[in-house]
This record gives sequence, C-alpha cells and structure tokens, in this order.
Amino acid sequence: MKKISLFGCIALLGIGLVACPSPTNMRASVKGKINLANTKPQSAPVFVQGQVIVKFRSGLQATNAVKLQASGIQLARVRTLGIERTALYNSNATHDQTLKMVAELNARSDVEYAQVSRIYQPKSTVPNDTHYNLQWHYTNMNIPAAWEITTGVESTVVAVVDDGMLYNAASPDAATNDADPLTHPDFAGKVIGGYDFISDTAAAGDGNGRDNNPYDVSRGLHGTHVAGTIAAATNNNAFGAGVNWNAKLLNIRVLGKGGGSEADITDGVLWAAGLAAGGLPINPNPAKVINMSLGGDGACTPFEQDVYNKVVAAGAIIIVAAGNENENVSKPKAPANCQNVITVGATGSNNRRAPYSNFGPRVDVMAPGGDSSLSITVNDKRYQGGVFSTYMNAGKTAFNLGAIDGTSMATPHIAGLVSLMVGLKPSMTFTEARDLLRNNANALAAGACSAGNAAIDDSTGCGAGLVDAAKTLQAVQASLGVTVPVPTPPAPPAANPVKLFVLADNPFDLNDKQVEVTLPTLQNVTPKFSQSASASPNSVSYSITDLAPGMYTIRVYADLDGDKKFDADEPSGTSEEELTSGENKEDEDLEMSPDSP
Repeated sequence: MKKISLFGCIALLGIGLVACPSPTNMRASVKGKINLANTKPQSAPVFVQGQVIVKFRSGLQATNAVKLQASGIQLARVRTLGIERTALYNSNATHDQTLKMVAELNARSDVEYAQVSRIYQPKSTVPNDTHYNLQWHYTNMNIPAAWEITTGVESTVVAVVDDGMLYNAASPDAATNDADPLTHPDFAGKVIGGYDFISDTAAAGDGNGRDNNPYDVSRGLHGTHVAGTIAAATNNNAFGAGVNWNAKLLNIRVLGKGGGSEADITDGVLWAAGLAAGGLPINPNPAKVINMSLGGDGACTPFEQDVYNKVVAAGAIIIVAAGNENENVSKPKAPANCQNVITVGATGSNNRRAPYSNFGPRVDVMAPGGDSSLSITVNDKRYQGGVFSTYMNAGKTAFNLGAIDGTSMATPHIAGLVSLMVGLKPSMTFTEARDLLRNNANALAAGACSAGNAAIDDSTGCGAGLVDAAKTLQAVQASLGVTVPVPTPPAPPAANPVKLFVLADNPFDLNDKQVEVTLPTLQNVTPKFSQSASASPNSVSYSITDLAPGMYTIRVYADLDGDKKFDADEPSGTSEEELTSGENKEDEDLEMSPDSP
C-alpha cells in the first residue's frame, strides 16, 4: 500500500555540515547531524488612473464644461458630484499624465481646485494581529488588496487533510474559550468538525485507530501551521492573520507517524466533501475547498484519480502541494500529478522559486512557501524567511507563531484564496477556480523559476507564475458583473542570505570553535516534521575537532545579523556534551527550535 508523507519541509531540513577529518592527537571531537525543526509598508496614495475631480469657480462654467483638455489630453465628464460646481472627469491618461493634468487644471483661473480620485483602503481590512507584520507572504501575493474586496464568509468550509491540528473538540470550552490549554487560540470557534482516519494504531500515536477526535497533541503541528494560513482567527490582536478571516475549518487527520496510507487519505477526502467513506455517517459540514499539503513518489493511481474525479464532480475544489524534492512533478509525484487537482509550487520572499520546490508543466501556480536560506527585516530586526503561521513552542508549553518552509506552506495560501473566491461565487467550480488562478497570476521574472538549472524551462516550470490574490478576486467580481480597480502588488521585501554555524562553547576555554554550515541545493529530501532528534536520510554530518577536554554547549544557530556570533534572539538549538581526553563523540544530533516571535 502506498505510503504518503508530509510535504511540509521544515526550514532547511536535511542541511548539515561538511565532515572534517578526525584529529590524530589526544584532543576530543564531536560530530552528528543537524535537524532544523524550523527554520504593510505605507505606500503613496493610490488613485484611479485618468480620473480627475474638478470644482469650478462659477456655476456657469461648471454647466458648460462637458469636456476639458489638460496636458493635451481630452477629459470627458462622467457625472456631477454632490458638491456644488463639482464634477468627475475621465480620460485615458497614464499615472504620471494624470498628475500633470491635475497640476495644469489647478493653475486655471476658472478652477477652484482639481484633484485625483484616490482609492482608499478601509482600516478594517488591515488586520491588527500582533505579528501580522512578519507575514511577508501575504503582501507578496497581493492579499491585503484582496481583503479590500472580501475577507471571506462564514458559510465557506475548508478541509485540512493533514496530521491534525491543535484543536481539541473533546474540550467543552474548545469552541469559545481562547484560554483553553488544548486549543490554539487562533482556532477557537473556527473548527466545525473533523475525523481521525488513521487506521494503524501505532501510526496514529493517540492510542487508538479511527475515531471522531482528530486532536493529537503529540503531532498536529504541520496541520496547525497549514490551517492557520488558511483561516486563523484574524483581526483579534493576537498571533498572525489567515487568508480567509471568516471561513470555517474541517479537521481531517490522515497522517501519523511515517505518513499516511492512500486508503486512509482518500477516505478522508471523500468524507470531507460530504460523500460516503469508510461506512461513516455523512459529514454534515461538507467542505467546498480541500487542502492537501502532502504527497509521495509514484504515478497517480486509477483509484485515487477516481476519488478526485468524484469529489470534483460533487462540487469541491482540491488544492495539493507540488512537493519539496527540487524535481519535475511528472517524475512522477502524487497527488500533484493527478488530474482534477490544483498543483502549487513554492516561492521565497524574493519571489523566486524556492530551491526545494518541485517544478514542471503540471504545476498550475506558485504561492509563497518560504526560503529560510533568506531573511526578511521587520522593524530593523532580521528573521528567517519562512512562512509565519499558527504553531506551538518546542517544549509544547505555549502557543505561538512559527516559521516553516515548504510547498505545504504554499498550498494553504491558494486554498485560502480559493475560499475567498467561493465566498464571492458559491457556485464556483474546480475548472473556474483553476483558470481564474492561472489567468490572473504574474509570471516570475526571467530566470526566477529555473534559477540556473538548465533542466527547468522558465516559461513552463512554474506554471502561470505567482498568484495575485487581488487580481483573481477582481476577475471573480467581473464574472459577476462587478468591476473594482485594484492596486498592483508592491515589490517583495529585500531578502538577505542567512548563514548557519555550529559552535562548541566551553566556559573555561576562551578559544571557542565553530564551523559554518554549507548550504547545498536540496535534492531528494524526504520531508519530515518531527520534534525528535532523528536526522533526515539526506542530511550531512557536522564535525568539530581539536577540542580540549571539558563540558561543552554544542549550539547550531542562524546568524541573522551576519556577525558570526550567537545572539540570544537568533534561532538556535543546543546539546550539552562532556568530552574526555581523546574522546571522539559521534551521533550528537542537534535540532533547531522554531523561529518564533
């Protein structure tokens, strides 16, 4: 039976240090592998291009001025406005020409004033979540402008087919109490049902097989992060924002220890869509949008293709991750290479294909998935460039916001956007959604998809390009007979490379030793989301040699400020090791805690 694993590549998962030769003297050494568990600027006023508001000094002039000319451009009166002697004029002027026309009209003796017709952004569409300013990924795909059109509706249901989420339906306060210790506050009141479809008790990790409680605190962090991007509680002065402020979430747990089986996953998808599955009662809250941030090697089987065909025929829209192996999706990778699914690749904060993201013509669109080899700067502080969403700290003692990389993180951006589209047009079909996404995406810059890889065709490797949420929603409105001007997305934030170091710190030795991490291109990495210290099969070793005997703190850290020194606010992971004379200690694995604000 095919096993499918998470496509939530932890930031820089599987990257390690190049091994060094062992010393020949009596000095000590330590080596092991590194598992990194994670690795709105104010703009100038936007106005309607070509439109000018003019107030004349006399009523006679206002009445006669059906047409105006300024800067050699004709303006036609659109309508009179509610202020006396004032009218709105339109032309085919460019942005700069519009400003010149306004200046020229203001210089006329018969004009009291002339101005552009500005586009205002209601404050209600800018969320007040405390760490929203870290969520660069929303700006990169123009979601803030999309929120001017809609922030979603409560009747839309999105299923998260994953490893569960931090929402305990068994708690009597889970739906209402933000202080519930078993439910992430950003999920309170958001989850309207779910099911645990894992048949294998050992893989489930919760002591039983299938049941109606998909909550499992031992796992669920991947699904928690994914669900938060789709529809975390937003504008609540806490944590971060979700793409859809109002949609409801369906918690479908199909992935446990070692992944999940095709039979369990497809049952979960069928049930999520409100169809018969596994002899269970029909889901009373069928999902219109289904997020699958998972996948595995192999062609799309006839069985799973039948499932997706049936789900789409029932009216649901399936979004899947392209995968994290830096390979062509057609290699093949399922379900990314199936039909009737929207396949999503990942970009970093620089709007280039993330180095791990799969590619190829089967990719429909790209969305921000993060790249922790880059950093972003917010309020003069640098953070690794992962996607920030709902999470829990390494000790599982507090809820927070964490940064993770992966096509798993790109996929929920599209699922959230599709749920906004569905809110505007509930009858939206899979084909409509896919075509709207593709037709309104922005092609990546030259070389941004291939990134020097001759095997990747820049024109087809990243599908239609990076999704533009505002343009897409505007197109939905246009299909309904509504037209609203939407600002173009701002330039992406500046991204800086991040270097990683491993430091051997002995308080009695002033000559601390450290080695720099080499950042190879991720190839054939099997993504793993785990709080354990076990290494990825494709990770490489670090080695620090020539150490004096004594007690050491072995620390891996991300050097965000570039000073080659560990600072307390930089992401890190440590291990305490005592080295005796001549000892060569091996298998001392390190794990970096999530980069959480």
